[in-house]
Amino acid sequence: MPRKPRELINFPDSHIHIVCRGNNQKKIFRKKQDFQKFLSILIEAKKRFHFFIFTLSLMPNHYHLQVQIKEDSISAIMYFINFRYAKYFNRLYHSSGHLFQDRFYARSIKDEVYFREVSRYIHRNPDRAHLVTAPEDYTWSSFVIYYKKCYSGNKKNVAFSEKKLSQIIDAEEFLSIFCGKRPQKDDFCDYIQFVKEKIDEKKIKKIIEPKME
Repeated sequence: MPRKPRELINFPDSHIHIVCRGNNQKKIFRKKQDFQKFLSILIEAKKRFHFFIFTLSLMPNHYHLQVQIKEDSISAIMYFINFRYAKYFNRLYHSSGHLFQDRFYARSIKDEVYFREVSRYIHRNPDRAHLVTAPEDYTWSSFVIYYKKCYSGNKKNVAFSEKKLSQIIDAEEFLSIFCGKRPQKDDFCDYIQFVKEKIDEKKIKKIIEPKME
């Protein structure tokens, strides 16, 4: 069966929701080291290409990114990320064949509702999947960056993953779009409240999940 043509999303300043799934729903992150390696590759990608990463969530068998591209194409960016990670994974686990399921999913974010809701969807993935009870408890999500910018007095030790995430996530740029102005601490707190509100599952199925099929 021929592939569906990919939506034209390589225009400068395009906002895109990316999803990459493990082949046959297999895990692409087996242990802590794998998550850390993937974050390191994202840092490399951001040094090589000009693009923003607003939100991310690394789940055991897939990952989500919410990005804004500039001059570089999303295909070039994703090839760099997935090729490097697959090479690492296959070498470490003595695997062969495709790590990821087909090509990556990419959907253009063309309106404010989708922009806002997909950020919440990505940040709520871990607790909706029952991996944690609260989104701020998940180590491999950008939510911790937004959470710490609100609760700046938090005395918890800074995790290794958080140090890497702080080099990856363009939180100020995201919130400047989200709230329409240069963000202050209260804006981060308002965003935390927005993410943690009860999710309208019908709205999610209508706005986001049908597009991912």
